[in-house]
Amino acid sequence: MEKVLQEVLKKIKPSQKEQSELNNFSNKVISLIAKQNFRATLEGSLAKGTWISGDHDVDIFTFFDKKTPRPTLEKKGLEIGKKVAKDLRSKFEVEYAEHPYTRIFYKNYILDVVPCYEHKTLSELHSAVDRTPFHTEYVRKNLTEQQKDQVRLLKQFMKGVRVYSAKEKVHGFSGYLCELLVIYYGNFEHVIQEAAKNWKYGLILDKKGYYKPEQHSELRARFKHPLIVIDPIDKNRNVAAALDQDKFEEFIFACKEFLKKPSIKFFFPNSPKLFSAVELKKEISKHGPILIAKFNPPKLVEDILYSQLRSSEAAISTQFKLNEFRVLDHAIFSNSFAYLIFELEDFNLPKVKIVKGPPVKVSQKYQDKFVQKYEKFEPWVEKGKWYAEIPRKITNADEFLKEILKKPERAGVGKYIAAQIKKKYSLLDSKSVSKEYKKEFAKFFTTFLTKKKPWGW
Repeated sequence: MEKVLQEVLKKIKPSQKEQSELNNFSNKVISLIAKQNFRATLEGSLAKGTWISGDHDVDIFTFFDKKTPRPTLEKKGLEIGKKVAKDLRSKFEVEYAEHPYTRIFYKNYILDVVPCYEHKTLSELHSAVDRTPFHTEYVRKNLTEQQKDQVRLLKQFMKGVRVYSAKEKVHGFSGYLCELLVIYYGNFEHVIQEAAKNWKYGLILDKKGYYKPEQHSELRARFKHPLIVIDPIDKNRNVAAALDQDKFEEFIFACKEFLKKPSIKFFFPNSPKLFSAVELKKEISKHGPILIAKFNPPKLVEDILYSQLRSSEAAISTQFKLNEFRVLDHAIFSNSFAYLIFELEDFNLPKVKIVKGPPVKVSQKYQDKFVQKYEKFEPWVEKGKWYAEIPRKITNADEFLKEILKKPERAGVGKYIAAQIKKKYSLLDSKSVSKEYKKEFAKFFTTFLTKKKPWGW
């Protein structure tokens, strides 16, 4: 294992030159903001020394007096960011977290200029953004120089096995969570070993000992998350709140597999091997019928887009199930187009279905009501209960999905997704999906079909 880790570290640890260039750039930005009479600091993984070579995301926080009205902070914060973009002669976008901030694209850097309130104590916090400088300070004080490399290894491992990022697209582990895991367990290898051997749903990690063991049941009931990592600077916050059960279990499995056979593929997986046209047809034939709704994605912040896609996919899956179409698998994907993907057990249902009525032991009025409702279908009694055989309105999954997408908001589809679908969408099936099998969608769809793990290619 040590040989693999050393090889990975050579690839991911920033060189002195890269570190110096980033420091110079961040200092330049801080100076530009200082000229606007505002104090600013470098935050995030760059400030904590846990960033990975090539990841040039620079977070600069601009501080406002805590008495500043929120609208003023938002307006002035954007003005500061736009002025920095102008000074750097760079393009920018307005992004949104808890409040808007400026994202600037300068050379090979992505610079976020984020306004926040300046606080001396945690009790004064106005928003989650204000907590960030306290996180930076805690990690700096509690992470040794050697452990910074251990964090880098853990982050790259999580990236490789596709569980890194707390964003809506992934629902995985955040960078801060990686740092806390290394602080808690000591190094990368111990994190992997503990996860493989001892992690179970509802695990609680409380470095500061805010809660006694007898309080853990209450804690699990409150958070209801697969992993509970108490924020050392805020005992009421679970740092792992964004982590869903799938990514939690995937990480545990990846750790077990890595310990069996350590390989650099866990850190830098190969791209999925794409199918030829003949191979794709053969692979699809092994699966249930596939239906895919394809449409132009709404122009939204990534987190909101993926939240809408997830909720829409879940809503349509529920409609399929309520109408007795069994969903075997489902997924979402988005690049230049958005896709809602469903694999079904069967494409067609029987033309009729059995409706269960009340038992003959209940009040006669309930029996009469059922008999009257289905009178023309000749209800009958079997083993003490009423039944009727009635025709289905729709027996074809393709037709059913089309009906849903006529009025998608009624089915629970997200309003932004519904609006795009109502403008225009196309429906792909097991045969026509081959036309879409190219570039990034092909990689995604190959993984969807094969269920192969990232390190397995």
